[in-house]
Amino acid sequence: MNAEKYLSFYKSPLGSRVLDYEVAYIRSWFSGCRKLLDIGCGVGIFEERLRGFDITGIDNSSDMLKLAGKSCVQADAGNLPFPNNSFDGAFFVTSLEFMEDPERAIEEAARVLRPEGKLLLLLLNRSSDYFRDRLSRGGYISQHIQALDKEWLQTVLKRFFSIKAEYILGITGDKIIESRDPRICALYALRGIKKKT
Repeated sequence: MNAEKYLSFYKSPLGSRVLDYEVAYIRSWFSGCRKLLDIGCGVGIFEERLRGFDITGIDNSSDMLKLAGKSCVQADAGNLPFPNNSFDGAFFVTSLEFMEDPERAIEEAARVLRPEGKLLLLLLNRSSDYFRDRLSRGGYISQHIQALDKEWLQTVLKRFFSIKAEYILGITGDKIIESRDPRICALYALRGIKKKT
Protein backbone atom coordinates (compact mmCIF):
# COMPACT_ATOMS: atom_id res chain seq x y z
CA MET A 1 0.00 0.00 0.00
CA ASN A 2 1.17 3.51 -0.74
CA ALA A 3 2.22 5.16 2.54
CA GLU A 4 1.07 8.64 1.50
CA LYS A 5 -2.37 7.34 0.49
CA TYR A 6 -2.63 5.49 3.80
CA LEU A 7 -1.82 8.68 5.70
CA SER A 8 -4.22 10.75 3.60
CA PHE A 9 -7.16 8.72 4.93
CA TYR A 10 -6.26 9.56 8.54
CA LYS A 11 -5.89 13.24 7.57
CA SER A 12 -9.43 13.36 6.14
CA PRO A 13 -12.27 14.52 8.46
CA LEU A 14 -13.74 11.00 8.72
CA GLY A 15 -10.32 9.36 8.97
CA SER A 16 -9.32 11.68 11.81
CA ARG A 17 -12.45 10.70 13.77
CA VAL A 18 -11.82 7.00 13.01
CA LEU A 19 -8.28 7.35 14.33
CA ASP A 20 -9.50 9.05 17.52
CA TYR A 21 -11.98 6.19 18.04
CA GLU A 22 -9.35 3.48 17.41
CA VAL A 23 -6.83 5.16 19.72
CA ALA A 24 -9.41 5.42 22.53
CA TYR A 25 -10.44 1.77 22.06
CA ILE A 26 -6.83 0.56 22.12
CA ARG A 27 -5.99 2.74 25.13
CA SER A 28 -9.00 1.42 27.06
CA TRP A 29 -8.26 -2.25 26.33
CA PHE A 30 -4.58 -1.99 27.24
CA SER A 31 -5.11 0.03 30.41
CA GLY A 32 -2.64 -1.31 32.98
CA CYS A 33 -0.23 -2.57 30.31
CA ARG A 34 3.12 -0.92 29.63
CA LYS A 35 4.99 -2.70 26.82
CA LEU A 36 2.98 -3.17 23.62
CA LEU A 37 3.64 -4.59 20.15
CA ASP A 38 1.87 -3.12 17.11
CA ILE A 39 1.88 -5.84 14.43
CA GLY A 40 1.50 -4.35 10.96
CA CYS A 41 2.20 -0.83 12.21
CA GLY A 42 2.40 0.79 8.76
CA VAL A 43 3.63 4.37 9.17
CA GLY A 44 3.56 4.18 12.99
CA ILE A 45 0.50 6.33 13.52
CA PHE A 46 -0.51 4.54 16.75
CA GLU A 47 3.00 4.75 18.20
CA GLU A 48 2.71 8.50 17.77
CA ARG A 49 -0.76 8.81 19.32
CA LEU A 50 -0.61 6.31 22.19
CA ARG A 51 1.56 8.28 24.59
CA GLY A 52 2.26 6.61 27.92
CA PHE A 53 2.87 3.15 26.47
CA ASP A 54 6.22 1.67 25.44
CA ILE A 55 5.25 0.56 21.90
CA THR A 56 7.32 -1.30 19.34
CA GLY A 57 5.84 -1.40 15.85
CA ILE A 58 6.70 -3.96 13.18
CA ASP A 59 5.84 -3.98 9.51
CA ASN A 60 7.24 -5.78 6.48
CA SER A 61 6.92 -2.74 4.18
CA SER A 62 10.05 -0.62 3.93
CA ASP A 63 7.99 2.07 2.12
CA MET A 64 5.63 2.40 5.08
CA LEU A 65 8.48 2.39 7.59
CA LYS A 66 10.21 5.30 5.85
CA LEU A 67 7.51 7.52 7.40
CA ALA A 68 7.51 5.75 10.78
CA GLY A 69 9.46 6.69 13.89
CA LYS A 70 12.41 4.96 15.50
CA SER A 71 10.17 2.64 17.52
CA CYS A 72 9.10 0.83 14.31
CA VAL A 73 11.22 -1.90 12.72
CA GLN A 74 11.01 -4.05 9.61
CA ALA A 75 10.03 -7.61 10.51
CA ASP A 76 7.76 -10.45 9.45
CA ALA A 77 4.67 -11.03 11.61
CA GLY A 78 5.15 -14.77 11.11
CA ASN A 79 8.68 -14.69 12.52
CA LEU A 80 8.86 -12.00 15.20
CA PRO A 81 12.40 -11.06 16.28
CA PHE A 82 11.56 -11.00 20.00
CA PRO A 83 11.97 -13.52 22.83
CA ASN A 84 9.05 -15.35 24.41
CA ASN A 85 7.00 -13.39 26.96
CA SER A 86 8.41 -10.00 25.86
CA PHE A 87 5.22 -7.89 25.79
CA ASP A 88 2.24 -7.06 27.99
CA GLY A 89 0.01 -6.60 24.95
CA ALA A 90 -0.09 -6.88 21.16
CA PHE A 91 -2.47 -5.46 18.59
CA PHE A 92 -3.32 -5.72 14.90
CA VAL A 93 -5.27 -2.76 13.48
CA THR A 94 -6.74 -3.76 10.09
CA SER A 95 -3.52 -5.61 9.30
CA LEU A 96 -4.09 -9.32 10.01
CA GLU A 97 -6.49 -9.67 7.06
CA PHE A 98 -3.69 -8.55 4.71
CA MET A 99 -1.05 -10.98 6.00
CA GLU A 100 0.13 -13.98 4.04
CA ASP A 101 -0.19 -16.41 6.97
CA PRO A 102 -2.60 -15.01 9.60
CA GLU A 103 -2.53 -18.20 11.67
CA ARG A 104 1.25 -18.03 12.01
CA ALA A 105 1.02 -14.31 12.90
CA ILE A 106 -1.39 -15.15 15.75
CA GLU A 107 0.87 -17.95 16.97
CA GLU A 108 3.82 -15.56 17.02
CA ALA A 109 1.82 -12.87 18.82
CA ALA A 110 0.88 -15.45 21.47
CA ARG A 111 4.51 -16.54 21.81
CA VAL A 112 5.85 -13.04 22.52
CA LEU A 113 3.05 -12.16 24.98
CA ARG A 114 3.54 -12.86 28.67
CA PRO A 115 0.98 -15.12 30.40
CA GLU A 116 -2.24 -13.13 30.81
CA GLY A 117 -0.96 -10.64 28.24
CA LYS A 118 -3.63 -8.93 26.14
CA LEU A 119 -4.28 -9.23 22.41
CA LEU A 120 -6.47 -7.00 20.25
CA LEU A 121 -7.50 -7.62 16.66
CA LEU A 122 -9.39 -4.87 14.84
CA LEU A 123 -10.55 -6.32 11.53
CA LEU A 124 -12.43 -4.66 8.70
CA ASN A 125 -16.03 -5.87 9.00
CA ARG A 126 -16.83 -7.42 5.62
CA SER A 127 -20.56 -7.38 6.45
CA SER A 128 -20.74 -3.61 6.78
CA ASP A 129 -22.01 -1.11 4.25
CA TYR A 130 -18.82 0.88 4.90
CA PHE A 131 -16.61 -2.06 3.87
CA ARG A 132 -18.67 -2.81 0.76
CA ASP A 133 -18.35 0.82 -0.29
CA ARG A 134 -14.55 0.75 0.19
CA LEU A 135 -14.31 -2.57 -1.68
CA SER A 136 -16.28 -1.21 -4.64
CA ARG A 137 -13.64 1.49 -5.13
CA GLY A 138 -11.02 -1.11 -6.02
CA GLY A 139 -7.42 -0.47 -5.07
CA TYR A 140 -5.34 -2.03 -2.33
CA ILE A 141 -8.18 -3.41 -0.21
CA SER A 142 -9.93 -5.24 -3.04
CA GLN A 143 -6.62 -6.58 -4.38
CA HIS A 144 -5.03 -7.77 -1.12
CA ILE A 145 -7.59 -8.52 1.59
CA GLN A 146 -8.05 -12.13 2.66
CA ALA A 147 -11.46 -13.44 3.65
CA LEU A 148 -10.86 -14.52 7.24
CA ASP A 149 -13.70 -16.74 8.43
CA LYS A 150 -14.74 -15.52 11.90
CA GLU A 151 -15.33 -19.04 13.24
CA TRP A 152 -11.94 -20.24 12.00
CA LEU A 153 -10.27 -17.17 13.47
CA GLN A 154 -11.91 -17.68 16.85
CA THR A 155 -10.86 -21.35 16.83
CA VAL A 156 -7.23 -20.35 16.22
CA LEU A 157 -7.35 -17.67 18.92
CA LYS A 158 -8.94 -19.99 21.50
CA ARG A 159 -5.84 -22.21 21.39
CA PHE A 160 -3.96 -19.41 23.18
CA PHE A 161 -6.49 -16.89 24.48
CA SER A 162 -9.77 -16.41 26.31
CA ILE A 163 -11.60 -14.19 23.82
CA LYS A 164 -14.52 -11.80 23.44
CA ALA A 165 -15.80 -10.40 20.15
CA GLU A 166 -17.89 -7.39 19.23
CA TYR A 167 -18.76 -5.13 16.31
CA ILE A 168 -17.58 -1.54 16.82
CA LEU A 169 -17.19 1.82 15.07
CA GLY A 170 -20.59 2.51 13.55
CA ILE A 171 -20.24 4.61 10.40
CA THR A 172 -23.06 6.13 8.39
CA GLY A 173 -21.96 8.45 5.60
CA ASP A 174 -19.25 10.58 7.16
CA LYS A 175 -20.51 10.23 10.75
CA ILE A 176 -19.43 7.90 13.54
CA ILE A 177 -22.32 6.63 15.65
CA GLU A 178 -22.73 4.27 18.59
CA SER A 179 -23.83 0.91 17.20
CA ARG A 180 -23.20 -2.82 17.45
CA ASP A 181 -25.11 -3.58 14.23
CA PRO A 182 -22.88 -5.60 11.83
CA ARG A 183 -24.34 -3.72 8.85
CA ILE A 184 -23.24 -0.37 10.29
CA CYS A 185 -20.05 -1.18 12.23
CA ALA A 186 -16.85 -0.84 10.22
CA LEU A 187 -14.77 -3.03 12.54
CA TYR A 188 -14.97 -6.48 14.10
CA ALA A 189 -12.99 -6.48 17.35
CA LEU A 190 -11.53 -9.57 19.02
CA ARG A 191 -10.04 -9.10 22.47
CA GLY A 192 -8.01 -11.88 24.07
CA ILE A 193 -6.21 -12.63 27.31
CA LYS A 194 -3.41 -15.17 26.99
CA LYS A 195 -4.02 -18.38 28.87
CA LYS A 196 -1.55 -19.33 31.59
CA THR A 197 -1.18 -22.75 29.88
